[in-house]
Amino acid sequence: MIPLSPLLTTLLSLIPQVTSTTFFPPLAPLTSSSSSSSYPEFNWTSLLPSRSLTYTPCYTTVGSFECARLLLPLDYLNTTPTTSLKTIALAIIRLPIPPSSPNPSPIPPPTDGGTILFNPGGPGGSGIDFLLKNAQRLRRILDSPSKRFELLSFDPRGMHRSTPTLSCFATAFEREVWSLKDAASGGFEEGGMPALKTYWAETEGLGRLCAERKRVWGEEHGGEGGEEGEGYIGEFMSTPSVATDMLGIVDAVDEHRQKYSLAENHHHQQQGPEQKPLHNPQPSEKKSSSPPLLQYWGLSYGTILGQYFATLYPSRISHMLLDGVASASDFASTGWLTNLQDTESSLSTLFQYCFEGGPRCPLYATADAARGPEAIAQRIGGVLAALREEGPRSVVWRGTTMLVTYTDVKDILFRTLYDPWGDATAANPGYDAFARVVAALLMPDDGPGGPNAAHLADTIGPFLPSLSNNANSTSSSEDKGGQKCGWIPPALPSKLEASPSVFCTDGSPHSGSHNDTFTFFLEKYAALRAQAPSTADSWVRIPTMCHGWRERARWRYEGGFMEREVLEGERGDGEGGLREGVGVLCVGNEADPVTPVRNAREIERMQDGRGGEEQARVRVLLQEGPGHCSLAGRSACTEYVIRRYFDTGEMPGRGMRCRLDCVPWGADWNGECGGMGGGKEGERI
Repeated sequence: MIPLSPLLTTLLSLIPQVTSTTFFPPLAPLTSSSSSSSYPEFNWTSLLPSRSLTYTPCYTTVGSFECARLLLPLDYLNTTPTTSLKTIALAIIRLPIPPSSPNPSPIPPPTDGGTILFNPGGPGGSGIDFLLKNAQRLRRILDSPSKRFELLSFDPRGMHRSTPTLSCFATAFEREVWSLKDAASGGFEEGGMPALKTYWAETEGLGRLCAERKRVWGEEHGGEGGEEGEGYIGEFMSTPSVATDMLGIVDAVDEHRQKYSLAENHHHQQQGPEQKPLHNPQPSEKKSSSPPLLQYWGLSYGTILGQYFATLYPSRISHMLLDGVASASDFASTGWLTNLQDTESSLSTLFQYCFEGGPRCPLYATADAARGPEAIAQRIGGVLAALREEGPRSVVWRGTTMLVTYTDVKDILFRTLYDPWGDATAANPGYDAFARVVAALLMPDDGPGGPNAAHLADTIGPFLPSLSNNANSTSSSEDKGGQKCGWIPPALPSKLEASPSVFCTDGSPHSGSHNDTFTFFLEKYAALRAQAPSTADSWVRIPTMCHGWRERARWRYEGGFMEREVLEGERGDGEGGLREGVGVLCVGNEADPVTPVRNAREIERMQDGRGGEEQARVRVLLQEGPGHCSLAGRSACTEYVIRRYFDTGEMPGRGMRCRLDCVPWGADWNGECGGMGGGKEGERI
C-alpha cells in the first residue's frame, strides 16, 4: 500500500462527507437501475409456518433452492404459558447438496459435510438475497473432493420476509419521502450546522414515530406478539435473540436431517441399495445424545452476531468463520469508534490501482506517468471541489430531472470502497463505475440534448437518489448488487427503522444521559473526523439515530465477548467452552473501509497464552488489498484456507497473508476478477 503523501492527505480532506452507509443502514435511498430482476420473487405467504422445518422448492429458475418458515419463540426470557405461545416466523432458504453421480467410479464420493449457516451483515441483511446471489461462488469455495456442504441462510427476526416485520411508517411512500428529505438536507460538510441540526431533529422524529407505532399496536391488540408471526416485535430484535434463533435453526436442521435419514433408511431396507442424495446424513436408528453444532460464516455485522453466539453458546460451535470483523464491545456500548481506522488506506488504493492500470482506467492521463497516484487523487478532488463551490449539476435521465451534488458523488465513492470490483449497481458501483462517473463530470456541460450531458446522465443516473427509481423496486429481490457483505437493497424499505431496532436497543441507552445531547453528537463527530475525514460524516449518522430511540430490548448482553475464560469454559455458568480441537477463523482485508483487521487481531490477542500453535483457538488470515470482507476480492489462497478450515478444521499459521489474484485495471482486467489454484500455510500466493 502506498503511503499517503501530504498532498494526498490534503486532497482527502476535500472528501469529508457522504449521506449513506452500507455497513449498516443506508440513511438515504440507494436506488437500483430499472433493469429487471434476474429471478422472480417467491410467494412466501404460501408457506405455512411450522415448529419444524418443512421445505418447499423456491426460486427454481436460478437453482435448486428450498424454503421454509420456522416458528421460534418471540421472547426467550419469558416462558410463562401466555408468552410461550407468542412466536416469530423466520424465513429460511437452503441449497441442498446435489446428489452424487449414479455412475460407478473408483474415486469415493464426497461425504456430507453438514450445513453451513450464513449471515451477510447489516444488522438486518437479507440472508435469502445473499444466498441467491452468492450460492454458486460459495459452493465453489467450500466444496472439496472429500466433502460438500448444504448452504443455509435466513432473514433475521423483524426483517424482510420474516414475520412480524417492524414497520413504523404507515406507507412505503411516507418512508421514501423521509429518506429523500434527509438526502435533500445535504451532507454535514456541505450543509454545515443547519444540516447537523436537521439530522438531529429527523432522528428524534423517527424515534418518536416508532414509539407511537408501539403505543398504537398495544391499544389495538392488547400487547405484543402473537401466534405464527403476528405482532409488534420492536423489543425483541436484539442480537442475543438472533443468536438464539441461530441455535434454534441448528436444532431444527438436525431434527429434519435425522427424520429424513430414518425415512431413507427405511426406504432402502424395502427397496434395496441405490445411490442416495448426498444431502442425507448417515442413517441412524436413534438420535445422537450430543447436541448438534453450528457451522457458521458471518460477514460484517454477522461477525458481531458470531461473537455473541460464541460468548453465549461456545460449546455449540463446530466451525466459525468471522469475515470482516467488527468490535462487538464497541457495538454493545454504542461507540462506533472502531470502524474507520483503515478507511483512508482503502481510498488510497483507488488512486494507486488507477495509476498502475494506466489507460485501462478512465481517469488516467498520459501526463500522470510522471506525477504518480496523486494525479488521480487531484482529479477526483477537483471534481468534488467544483460541485461544492459552484453548486450541483442537473441531468435529465429517463424522463425526470435530477441533481448531481457534491454529497451524491461522495456517497457513490464510499459505496465504491466496499467492493472495488463491483457490478455497476447502485449499492455496489465498483472502482471502474466510479471512475467513469468522475470522467463524465470532467467533460464540459454542452447543455440540453448535448452528447456530454446525455453521457453524464446515463453514467450517473442509476446511482442517484430517486423516488421514481425506488417506486419501481417493488420486489425485495430487484437490487442484488450489494448482497456480498453487509449492505441491503433499498427495495426492503422498513430496514430504515428496523436496523436501529437492533443496533440502538443492543447498545448502551442514550436517553437522559450526556450521550443524548447535541454536544455529544458534535464530540463524536469530531472524534470520527480525526480517524477518517472522508467518511466520518456518514458514520456518525449511525449512533446519532439512537439518540431519539426510546425502545429498549428485553434481552441485552453488554459483554465481554469471546474472552479467553469464556472460550475455555472457565466462567462457571455450566455452559462450557469451545470443544477440543475447535477454533475460530477470522479473515480481514488489509484496507477494509469499515472493519479494520485490528479488530480481528484483538480477538486473537485475547486468546494468547493458552499453549502452542497447535492449540490456537483463534487465528487471523490477512487478505492483502481493499474492500469489505474477503468476498470483495478474489484470492485462491484465501479460498484454499477457508476450504481447508471447513473440511478439516485446520487453522492457518499466525501471521499468514494471502494475495489477491488480480486488482482493478490490472493486466488481466476484464471487469471482474477470478482465480484458480490453491495455497499452502505460510505461503503468499
